[in-house]
Amino acid sequence: MNKKPPPDIFDNLDALRIDPTDPTLIRNQKKVGEPRPRKVPRGQFVIVPWIWMDQLKTKPGGGTFKLALLLLFEHWRTGSPIRLTNALAAQMNISPDAKERGLGDLEQMGLVRVERRSSKSAPWVKVLFAAQSAAKTR
Repeated sequence: MNKKPPPDIFDNLDALRIDPTDPTLIRNQKKVGEPRPRKVPRGQFVIVPWIWMDQLKTKPGGGTFKLALLLLFEHWRTGSPIRLTNALAAQMNISPDAKERGLGDLEQMGLVRVERRSSKSAPWVKVLFAAQSAAKTR
């Protein structure tokens, strides 16, 4: 009983070749110059103290509000003063100029304390909570 061995799948290599120009095989190819999609954090949120809401509602524009939310989130995430780089602010689409204006506004409202070590380095921001903020506003 001579059984023939099954044919080897590698006998016909041309049948296994893939055409690299076949558009049905190209997935998620990024076009040159196309921005990467933003990663949206899932399941994360920010708790805003009411004193912050009272102070922020008087400020027109959204840059200061977005910066406040970013600072609150980073403070609760890390539990320490925040080194506010331009890259960190850019995660919320806040420009460097808007970051500086917003920091000034938040500092003037008594919601944060800003330490600027030099003109070239990113400022360190300490978030002040309701008890600390309320004492300054009274």
